[in-house]
Amino acid sequence: MKNLKLTLGILAILCMASLQGKSQSIIGQIEDENQEAVPFANVVLLNKTDSSLISGTTSGMQGKFSLQSPEPNDYLLKISVMGLTDYFRTINKSESTKDLNLGVISMKTSTEILEAVEVKAQRPQFITYADKVVMDVENTSLHDGTTALEALSKSPGVWVNKDGELSINGKKGVRILLDGRPTYVSGSDLKSMLEGMSAESIKNIEVVSNPSAKYDAEGAGGVININFKKNSTRGLSGSVFSNYRFNGAHSTFSGLNLSGKKNGLGYYFNADAGSTPFWRDMQAKRTVAQNDFVLTQDVKDRRDLYKTNVISGFDYQLNDKLSFGLSYRGTGKLRDNHWDTESKIVEGENQFDVDAYNDNDVQTHNHTINGFFKYDFSDVSKISFDATYADLNTFQQSLFQNYYKNEARNYEELSNENESFFNINSIQTDYETHLNGIDTKFETGLKYSQVTSDNSLDFYLNEEDEKVFDVNRSNEFLYKETIKAGYINFSKKIGENTNLKAGLRTEHTLMDGTATQSSLDDGKIKRDFLSFFPSVFLQHKWTDNYSTNLNYSRRISRPPYIFLNPSIMYTDPYSYIIGNPEMKPRFTDGITFTQVFTQQFNLSIGYDEAKDFISEIPTVDPSNNNTVFRMGNIDEMQAVNLSILAPVQIADFWSLNFQGIATYQKFSTVHEGQKILNKGTTFNIRATQSIQLPGEIKMDVLSAYQSPEIYGVYQMEGYWFTDVSFKKSFINEKLDVSIAFNDIFRSFKFTGSSVVNNNLTKVTQYQYQQGIRLNLRYKFSLGDQFKSKQKKINLEELQRAGGA
Repeated sequence: MKNLKLTLGILAILCMASLQGKSQSIIGQIEDENQEAVPFANVVLLNKTDSSLISGTTSGMQGKFSLQSPEPNDYLLKISVMGLTDYFRTINKSESTKDLNLGVISMKTSTEILEAVEVKAQRPQFITYADKVVMDVENTSLHDGTTALEALSKSPGVWVNKDGELSINGKKGVRILLDGRPTYVSGSDLKSMLEGMSAESIKNIEVVSNPSAKYDAEGAGGVININFKKNSTRGLSGSVFSNYRFNGAHSTFSGLNLSGKKNGLGYYFNADAGSTPFWRDMQAKRTVAQNDFVLTQDVKDRRDLYKTNVISGFDYQLNDKLSFGLSYRGTGKLRDNHWDTESKIVEGENQFDVDAYNDNDVQTHNHTINGFFKYDFSDVSKISFDATYADLNTFQQSLFQNYYKNEARNYEELSNENESFFNINSIQTDYETHLNGIDTKFETGLKYSQVTSDNSLDFYLNEEDEKVFDVNRSNEFLYKETIKAGYINFSKKIGENTNLKAGLRTEHTLMDGTATQSSLDDGKIKRDFLSFFPSVFLQHKWTDNYSTNLNYSRRISRPPYIFLNPSIMYTDPYSYIIGNPEMKPRFTDGITFTQVFTQQFNLSIGYDEAKDFISEIPTVDPSNNNTVFRMGNIDEMQAVNLSILAPVQIADFWSLNFQGIATYQKFSTVHEGQKILNKGTTFNIRATQSIQLPGEIKMDVLSAYQSPEIYGVYQMEGYWFTDVSFKKSFINEKLDVSIAFNDIFRSFKFTGSSVVNNNLTKVTQYQYQQGIRLNLRYKFSLGDQFKSKQKKINLEELQRAGGA
């Protein structure tokens, strides 16, 4: 309630301030000859008489800028940026007495500068903005034959663990957006989706560590938005690609990217398909202290995975005010999984072995359709509508064969069939307007989303030629979740160098679940709660090369649907995974102070405090020596993190992007009457080097180290790895050929352990990261190259729609 009162107070002050006084603003939007936005251009207002500096600013992500003229006079406006010819415009005294909108300013390419840097200069891999860091993928080697997950792993401030779980600046619980629209999958499903998505179709990746109230409150660790390539030229342009990888198994992937424009119509089509086998070797040890029981296991996990992805859509600019569009995203996967386990069991003086062979066939089909409508009332006011429908379906058949090498020589055969689907509906509307010229901005919006799910698990005991239904391990889980949300954001430029933004989001959540098998008395899950999520952002530009940001926001992480499902997911005779319908959502308050040097070097320190942290807690049942892996809530989590992001141009031909993150975490909870306290400091370091070699060959070297860390009740050992890639272009830079060597020293190994009630659980695994990859990519263009008059759709206008 204190946070709510503080936020409302700030909003009231800002509203009063916005009504006082009105200064004259000069606004405009900068584009190059290809109609691409020009960010970080220097825009200065000079005294026409003596060329003294009056005021200045830089253009934003969309090339837009705003500055003030303090008093009526004759001025000279100058815009400059490397690679483009300087732009000048005289502003006479009469023009400076009122708000002046210069519209779109087109800057021409500077041929002299291009000739000077044509071979050696490299486009920056990422750019730092006030509220996010944007990493370029389209114009770097990151997209060559890699997956979306691999590209994410190289994003600034982002770390990907062995399960594909993402963290930003050491904070886990990250929400993934695709073109501004959230995904509804998580865990292994999210990892599989990103692994099956080619980086060839990605334009850039936005990393938002502290989202504003305009974003969904979901995602305590922040938000990552993946933007896909869209149309850029009249006619048709695109690329075809194919890659081969060997890491013990053979992997092939091919695809096609198309985009174009015709009059006001823009369209795009991206498709890829291929096989991406997954191999893993794992060793595990589990103990039950009460029974003097020790289980050691050797596991071979082999998955044959065939995937296809289609992304297609269009947008139409009817006139200067109205635009609309439609998009489709579809994925299909076939997975054949073989999980073979050799177990050695010691219980007191008794010893015997168990061999378990698990086979799983999985089919997945996901479809998402999104439509949007945008209307610009004026240059400073607009409204947008966004609607999404998603259909996610999975069917799995499993066979479990257990051979007990004891005196009885028992044989056990089990099987199950698991079918699940999710239907997702979402509708969103956003309105924004500028007050007092362009210095004050007001945003508001509403969202309604609904998710329905049906997950059925039929478990059988296979006896001779007959399948006997196992009612104790079978289950059906029905789930429905509705979220009604609204937000307001108010931002104001205070003077020339200070920006203040405050917002409040409210979300009303209704949850209703039913399970035929559950620890709950009636198998019902019901939640009905209203939550407030304030956010405050204060940015001050001290000099042209130094600025600071102070951010506060409150976030939520709701339990993923699969974690609420109480169905038993069988793995071997002595362990299984089960959902927890009683899990509560996690609320996190976070504050971050960031210093930005020369608009690229970042130094951040943050503090986060969470209640009901969601984590896996292994529990041992002494009656049968089974280990149950169950998600639950840890009472409290506190974390302090320090991050450094430093791009360094060592030489004209050699650039280095360095990232370092240090985090102190403390987890405390009570489990089965025992208080658990897990705390410690961890750090990770990543350095990406891009080197221009003779013969116009580009070499990229990625080196990373993760120190030992803690998470929930687990302790993980450290690991490191190094990747190297080479790229060269042929046929007038239309054909790109690249070769990559991953995990050269075979050092990307993971070891994690926990001790709960004196019972040990320890796992060591290697996921066959080491390998070689060859990629071919051919770019083509058909039709006229032209300067489109179509306005670009601001990405922020699409970031609040729901979908998968």
